[in-house]
Amino acid sequence: PRAGGAPASTSTAGFAPLDEAWGCSGLASEAMSVQEAMALKRQGLDEQVMAQLRIKQDVDGNMHPFVSTCTAKAKLLHFSGPAKPWMVEDGQAARRHALCSAPLNLRLDAWEGTPTFHIDGGLVIFVACQDLWRRYISETSLIGEEDGEDEPSGSSDGQLDSKGVQQWADHHQKFLNNLKKQVEGEQTRDVEVEKELKLKKLLERHLLRERELERRRVIGGFLVGQKVKCNTDISVRGEVVVKRGALGTIQGPSARHPQGRINVVFKGRIDGKVRSVNVLPREIVLEESG
Repeated sequence: PRAGGAPASTSTAGFAPLDEAWGCSGLASEAMSVQEAMALKRQGLDEQVMAQLRIKQDVDGNMHPFVSTCTAKAKLLHFSGPAKPWMVEDGQAARRHALCSAPLNLRLDAWEGTPTFHIDGGLVIFVACQDLWRRYISETSLIGEEDGEDEPSGSSDGQLDSKGVQQWADHHQKFLNNLKKQVEGEQTRDVEVEKELKLKKLLERHLLRERELERRRVIGGFLVGQKVKCNTDISVRGEVVVKRGALGTIQGPSARHPQGRINVVFKGRIDGKVRSVNVLPREIVLEESG
């Protein structure tokens, strides 16, 4: 033994290690890591289930909300994390609370209407972890001596009395109302994101059209591909090759004189050739201009 009679070591003989059912923790967490989310997927929570639970990733890479499956068979629930159910205030209602799989030994009709999932051949219902806490702990259990006088219990068989049932129902209704607000808020944000994406696509298309228009512009306010007709005879080296009124299509700016002439292919050159001709902007007009 050490000085003072304190033992130098402690014997573990006669003790048995606790299994995982005694270590279900993190039920007051606000988020989970990507590694924790991957572990859930290995347990059977695929992308479809994740989407139905509205699990989303923040800018830091964390997943919201925290999800636990160990609560279904746990013997002890550890509400570790910052969002303790007994410390949640009304102003924090918009925050997504951790989700827990409902224990198998509880009556599930209390969560009638809650989505159910088939995971690894079993039926799983996810509820707010703080709802499980309220299922076992009423508000009166947290009242200290200074908060009021002791009152006789209305039930001695371990079941909630009418007041306790009403308290639980009120808390559950508050949870459902908060969940509805969260869903409506997320839907509003999704609509805003969708609007921003549509606006971004419209701007991108507008920029592409502007670039295409800029690429097609030639001197004189004409565009590549426009149908034109000449308003005078066009001569090349003193010889008329295109008669006034002939129709043509703009090919682009002149290769040698892009700031002074326009390259046009005319139909029916009188010299029989099919080559384009470089003309001055004043020598052509749009076909529809007459």
